[in-house]
Amino acid sequence: MLHSNDKKDITELIFGIQVYIDNPKFKRLFKKNPYIFGEWDENGKIYTVYIGKDGIKVVPFSPEVFKELIRSIRIKDEGKYIYTDGNTMGFCILFIEDGKVKDYKIFKNSATSNFNELKAVLKAYEIFGDLPIFSDSKYAVSKAKKINANIKVIKTRAHSGVLWNSISDLILRYLLPTKI
Repeated sequence: MLHSNDKKDITELIFGIQVYIDNPKFKRLFKKNPYIFGEWDENGKIYTVYIGKDGIKVVPFSPEVFKELIRSIRIKDEGKYIYTDGNTMGFCILFIEDGKVKDYKIFKNSATSNFNELKAVLKAYEIFGDLPIFSDSKYAVSKAKKINANIKVIKTRAHSGVLWNSISDLILRYLLPTKI
């Protein structure tokens, strides 16, 4: 097993995008199992970081480690934009700036998935203004444009290898249930 904390060696392709983890707690591992990306050392407790078709995962799961991990992901990009997602328990808004997660917000809201997808787009516009907003919900995209013609909302494919869309989905799946 090889270990490296050299930034160029911890670069990996996730969904075809060159990604690196910018955090000294992360150690890139090169193992026979291609899904093991590396290890995260949190005060002596080791977490395994996996990559795969659903994005990135931490085992055993820790909300704190996961939050820090997603804020440590870097890609080459100079834009500012928003990714949103919703499910029956709530919705999240992911603000991306210069290839990293600058901020994210999670809202608990018991409603239909379509309602929360739409709520995420409208709330993102309310908070972040005139930035491009990506949603994987055809319903939310068309309804948001009818509600407010000024919203720059763009349809992206769900579960299809779009990095930030997958991260917003993972935030909902892993962090929303832990939100009090």
